[in-house]
Amino acid sequence: MIAAVCQTLCLPSDLEGNMHRMDRALIQAHAAGARLACFPETAFLGWVNPDAHHRAHAIPGAWTDHLAERAREFSMFICAGLAEKSQSSQAQIGVQ
Repeated sequence: MIAAVCQTLCLPSDLEGNMHRMDRALIQAHAAGARLACFPETAFLGWVNPDAHHRAHAIPGAWTDHLAERAREFSMFICAGLAEKSQSSQAQIGVQ
């Protein structure tokens, strides 16, 4: 199995931009034949972000739905650390 370590630029609170950069990384990983894509912890809201837990979504929720949609689209597994309302969590999403 080919794995992609996706080191994306994660800007604090730039949810739309961070999601766009994650999507671009998934496109590149898929084009390179990866079946697993791993992202940095709290890639959606940025690691050094004091507002991350306040702006976080529930898991499952909108962010995991977005990743699940991409996993189906690219037939790949995605691993991403997410800020959750109550604590930090990790989502591992894939297709059967």
